[in-house]
Amino acid sequence: MNKQHGGLKSPLFPGREWTPNQMYAALFEVGPGVQLPFRAEDFFALLPTKPRVISSEGIEFNNRTYDSPLLADLRGRSLTGAAAGSTLARKFDISYDPYNSNAVWVRHPETEEWIECWDTALEDRVAWMAAETAVKLVERFGTGEPGETPRTAEFLDDIERRARSDKRARTRHLRDKRTVGSATDAAEPAPIDLRSWADPVDVDDIDWDSPDYDPVTVKEIRA
Repeated sequence: MNKQHGGLKSPLFPGREWTPNQMYAALFEVGPGVQLPFRAEDFFALLPTKPRVISSEGIEFNNRTYDSPLLADLRGRSLTGAAAGSTLARKFDISYDPYNSNAVWVRHPETEEWIECWDTALEDRVAWMAAETAVKLVERFGTGEPGETPRTAEFLDDIERRARSDKRARTRHLRDKRTVGSATDAAEPAPIDLRSWADPVDVDDIDWDSPDYDPVTVKEIRA
């Protein structure tokens, strides 16, 4: 806001560049301070610039290539008499955002319209995302062919809402069923006969040939 910019000039003093704060302070003293809308063109005009040649491949800037179909009549253009595309050809001021390297902007010298030029590598990077999105759109909403039932986002949301409701009801039913079953199948607690424990059986009175005893256990006891 305190840097002089070529986009802020007065017709009375064309050789002087003003800062945004200087211009605003002068206008505020003259007028009532009406707030004017800040347009996209105003933002582009306040961005820093670098001179670059617009070649057939686009604009080379910061190890990236930017291009736009609207640059057709500016490619390799020379207004100085030098060969088109040469280093002496006309270099246009390329406006760029230091915090956004996805695009740069060029102002057409005749129409004064701003041309937005995107990084050409972005198309390769996001091509798979565009294809995947198209497939998911068809899967979710259909192809729109005749006879196909139209599906909207609201329609699918209603189906998913019902499915979630049915799932919660089914889970609640299974939980209640497990609770009732566990309460019904629980065995009645039986008291422990502590008197029989207080009078253990004499080892000499055990019939070791009885099938009630495990042979392995019998062998260990006799050993």
